[in-house]
Formats: sequence, C-alpha cells, structure tokens
Amino acid sequence: MVKRGWTDVADVVMLRLQRAGLVDDTLFTTTWVRERATTKGYGRRRLVSELTRLGVEKRTIEAVLDDEYPAEAEVDRAAGLAADRWRRLSTTDPYKKGKQVFGYLVRRGFAAGAAREAIDALIRAERD
Repeated sequence: MVKRGWTDVADVVMLRLQRAGLVDDTLFTTTWVRERATTKGYGRRRLVSELTRLGVEKRTIEAVLDDEYPAEAEVDRAAGLAADRWRRLSTTDPYKKGKQVFGYLVRRGFAAGAAREAIDALIRAERD
C-alpha cells in the first residue's frame, strides 16, 4: 500500500491491527529468531540483517536477541555448528578444514571472533 502512495490508508490499517493485537513485532521477532537460530543455524549478524531488512526496529531486535540469543552464547553455537561441519569435510588437513569452516560460519552470520574461537578449539582437539 505504501509503495503505491496509500500511506494514510496503510497507517490507519496498521493502527487498527495493532489495537486488535494482531500485529506484535516483539512476538514476530522472537519467533523468527528462535526458528532461524535453531533450524538454520544463523548467527546474530545474519539475524539482525534479516530482521532489519524486514523492517523491524533496532531496539526490538536488540531486546529480543538479548533474551533469546545472548552474545555470550554465540561461541557455543558456532562451536556446535563448526564441529558438525568439521566431521563432514573430506580433507584431512586441519588448516584447510579450518578455512572452510570459518567461511561457513561467517556466511551463516557468526562474528569472526566466535568463528575463530570455535575453529581453534577444533584444531587443538585434532592435534591432541
């Protein structure tokens, strides 16, 4: 509606939907984060990017992520995905595996530091 110049109508419709309790950005964002983080294995950066693209306000995204996906948990989540990916790679060279897994984690939206920590742990474990 907004794209076609119906901003006034769109505002009225959204206001009515919100008053009726049919539009809840926090509930939508919570559901989105849970689903994407669990089934798709997305990191915080990817989640923020997708939700921003969908038009969710930054403060709503931050509040939901703080509750549902704390920054401290990102290394643990990255480690779980990294270990799974590590086992499935055919190469035996740990540094080549590390590079491939690092790229995989970053594409999934994990911070480079979290990806590096997860990979370093896998390389240390393989050496021992």
